[in-house]
Amino acid sequence: MWGTRVDVAIALVAALLGHAALAALLFFGLPLFQSEPEPVPTVEALIITDVEGRLGRIQREQTEAAAARRAEAVRQQREREAQAQRRAAEQLAAQRAAEQAEAEAKARQQAEERAREQAREAAEQARQEQAKREAEAKARAEAEAKAKAEAERKAREAEQRRLEEARKRKEEEARRQAEEARKREEEEARRKAEEARKAEEERQRKEQERREREAAEQARRRAALAEAMAAEENAREQAALASVRDDYVFRIKQKIAQNWIKPPGMGDGFECRVKVRQLPDGSVIDVQIVDSCGNQALDDSVIRAVNKSDPLPTGDSRVFEETLIFTFKPQDR
Repeated sequence: MWGTRVDVAIALVAALLGHAALAALLFFGLPLFQSEPEPVPTVEALIITDVEGRLGRIQREQTEAAAARRAEAVRQQREREAQAQRRAAEQLAAQRAAEQAEAEAKARQQAEERAREQAREAAEQARQEQAKREAEAKARAEAEAKAKAEAERKAREAEQRRLEEARKRKEEEARRQAEEARKREEEEARRKAEEARKAEEERQRKEQERREREAAEQARRRAALAEAMAAEENAREQAALASVRDDYVFRIKQKIAQNWIKPPGMGDGFECRVKVRQLPDGSVIDVQIVDSCGNQALDDSVIRAVNKSDPLPTGDSRVFEETLIFTFKPQDR
């Protein structure tokens, strides 16, 4: 295609040069032969216009030819591609058909081989079953013969054992009767000895019970005497302890009464119940009025008196009470 364009260009240049030479000859040469010059410009313009028209037609023809050639090349390429696709499809179909035929042939061959193998296995199984039946029949016959012989042997042994056992039972019965007679005699002797022993034990038990009753009675009397003496002693101790406690509580009430200050306008003819929590050393932990003195002023005055009496008097540890409840009277001072 590139060579064709170069040839066309060379032809156009040659045509232009030829037309230019012809125009120059007409312009410069004719005056030598003619006396009057003719109008050359008009001829030259006509020549140039004609050349240009021809060049345009040639170029259009060449362009159309090139387009036609390109279209033909595309058509041929497409046709070749379509033919190649058809051939590939035909080859693929043929290959698949061949593969399918081969697979079918292989499947038929495998089925035939399996049928032959199954036939061989069936024949072998039938042969083995027949051999097994024959072996089982032979084994049953041998087992029956062996069982019969074994049964006969066992019957003989059983008869011998029966006779031997009968003899042994007879001897055993004789021994048993002799043993029972001996045991009866021994049992009678043991019974008499046991009765004598139990009679002696009963006599000893009764004697022991008599001695135990006498000892228990003596112990009861001693315990009663000791309990009476302990009760008497406890009563004396409780009375003494009550006296100690009364004195202990009185000293606490006395100290509180001494520290009590009568509120203005109030009398001292009252009493109230007071609860005091304290430590063993008499330190006051808490004070509460259980039964009011009559009004809040008197209650507060008693609480102040208790706090002012801290620490409270101490006494015997046996009569110490962490929570002490007593009746407060101003007259206890």
